[in-house]
Amino acid sequence: MRALVNSKALAVYYQPDSWAAEAFRSLRTNLHYCVKGKQPQAIIVTSVQPEDSKVAICNLAISLAQEKEKVLLIDAELRNPSLHSLFSLTNEIGLGQYPDWKNAVLETEVPDLFVLPAGRPGSDAAISLSSSCITQLLQEGREEYSWLIIHCPSVSVSADALVWGAQADGVLLLLHPKKTKKSMAAHACKQLDLVGANLLGTVMIQD
Repeated sequence: MRALVNSKALAVYYQPDSWAAEAFRSLRTNLHYCVKGKQPQAIIVTSVQPEDSKVAICNLAISLAQEKEKVLLIDAELRNPSLHSLFSLTNEIGLGQYPDWKNAVLETEVPDLFVLPAGRPGSDAAISLSSSCITQLLQEGREEYSWLIIHCPSVSVSADALVWGAQADGVLLLLHPKKTKKSMAAHACKQLDLVGANLLGTVMIQD
């Protein structure tokens, strides 16, 4: 049974003719052509500083699913999970219960869009998800889904995005035009570069 999306903030779903929906469709198109050769499949979405980025990543995932491609949206905010709330989903089990993550994947109202919640919050779960676990999860996920879109904590508050970024095909870095300073953005990009993450580009988000 599909869960019901409960937030009108998801413009791609509720307001497909809006400028916001069109912006996410443009971002979707850019992802198809941002890398020569093989299309990036596992993409990390993180921010320069703590931001409410869950709306942006959910809109991106919906736009990808609307191309009739199977999309898995992963909430890697293990200490502060939030993506499940936008889809009225349970968060009892999830990524934090690795290696049984496949049993925690939930269907949404949006065709071809699935969510892997973070699971019950706690520092122990975040610590236990090692680099080797992430590698295996991404390998298994790529075999079943066309896109893996992973929501990670800000690079300024956690190293999680760096660990995931080193394993994924690319990283999208969210910036806020009024809050993100150039020095902060430059530092975040340097951190990602140091772990060998492939920075696909930056995305401006509005309140």
